[in-house]
Amino acid sequence: MPDLRAALKLPSPKPIDVNGTLYGSDLWSNGTMATCQYYIDTSPVRSFNFTIYVLSLSATYKGLVKAGAAAGEVFEGRNASEYAVMLGRQNGWRGQAQNV
Repeated sequence: MPDLRAALKLPSPKPIDVNGTLYGSDLWSNGTMATCQYYIDTSPVRSFNFTIYVLSLSATYKGLVKAGAAAGEVFEGRNASEYAVMLGRQNGWRGQAQNV
């Protein structure tokens, strides 16, 4: 995996022969595998939260947040209006965080 990562960073195309199985969550050549928590904890975008990102994809969840914001309520321990804004920005931050 380290050799593959190095080849992918080259400025020009390079043929790569793979013999075996590649696992995208293989962190090092010693077999250490990333967990969901690893990706959450190592995100360079501190405002990005994978769990909240997944929730932001739910129309039902977003509807509950929107109703809470309209009523001036607290949602998930936060001001619902501010939470709705943060929820809407998760997908934009995903692109930056996915490079971890």
